[in-house]
Amino acid sequence: MLATKGGTPALALLAIASAGCGLTDLPMKVEYDGYVPELLGDGWEVSTPEAEGFDPGALDAVYRDLFSESGYPTVHSLLVIRHGKLVAEAYTRDPSDRERLHHLQSATKSVTSVLLGIALDRGLVDSVDRRVYDFIPEHFDDDPVKREITLRQAVSMQTGLSFDNDVHTVELVWGEGSSLDYVLHRGMDFSPGTDFHYNDGNPHLVSGVIQRVSGMSQEAFAREHLFGPLGITRVRWDRHA
Repeated sequence: MLATKGGTPALALLAIASAGCGLTDLPMKVEYDGYVPELLGDGWEVSTPEAEGFDPGALDAVYRDLFSESGYPTVHSLLVIRHGKLVAEAYTRDPSDRERLHHLQSATKSVTSVLLGIALDRGLVDSVDRRVYDFIPEHFDDDPVKREITLRQAVSMQTGLSFDNDVHTVELVWGEGSSLDYVLHRGMDFSPGTDFHYNDGNPHLVSGVIQRVSGMSQEAFAREHLFGPLGITRVRWDRHA
């Protein structure tokens, strides 16, 4: 998923860029010029660090560190918000990044969990302890252990499904066919609920359930029930089958 701050309140405080850039001897970042936000009339109320209880010197140190060439090479921006007010904002590569869509990548996992919460609140899902199999049985193989995986385990990365991001994410993104079939036909590394393993496969199970109970794509569900109410209009959602 990609999103931007420009024009309307943004979903994310950190605009995190793709980590695929190669490091060179050339400067990657612009010269640090402070963190005072511009008044843009974009829905954000601007305040000062002092007024919101921040130490401005400590905040300045954070930004100087962020703008150094030696650290945080993939971070493009940092926005600091407290009490609903924007108190600091700066862009390490290009000020126009404020208006540019950025890959949020794994931050979309948190969006997916929020959407599950909305589905629960709207009564589309009655409990996170329901089995994923109850909603999308056609995507499962015959493994009875997999059929016991719950939504709680999927959203908390405890399904036990064997999924290595370094290998399987690329196959998932670029492969043909259903992403749900791909994830659910992998082996098991441990019994559901007994261990934690962060990976890119588990959120697809949650997404599949959201789409089944809502009758909508996850993108459409997010636009109607999350982005729309928050005033977020500039979003591009990349998706698999």
